[in-house]
Amino acid sequence: MLDVLNLLIYGAVISAISFFAIMLLMPAAIRSLTAGGKLVPDAHKRD
Repeated sequence: MLDVLNLLIYGAVISAISFFAIMLLMPAAIRSLTAGGKLVPDAHKRD
């Protein structure tokens, strides 16, 4: 039972880390794409 609990905790930690990594990296990726001119979503909202 302890092994299953450790596996669940490990999985939760990994998913949380990957979630935060995506949250941090996606804006940077979108910014680089829009700066490159390949993808310009919401061009009318540009400040």
